[in-house]
Amino acid sequence: MVRRHQRLWKSVTVAMVVVIGGLSTLSCAANKPADPTPQQQIKGESDRFFDKLKQEERERARAAEKPAP
Repeated sequence: MVRRHQRLWKSVTVAMVVVIGGLSTLSCAANKPADPTPQQQIKGESDRFFDKLKQEERERARAAEKPAP
């Protein structure tokens, strides 16, 4: 009886390892790398960020010039 349980657990363990290994292999194989971002898009986003940063600096400078009530 004990041998039967040991053999059963061994089979279950092997089956789980095979299933987990198969799933991890399939999940890694299914991932497609993202397309690289075009250089023009990167430049446009950085220009927008820089413009926003400059606008915030101007607003802070104006706020510093105004006396507090």
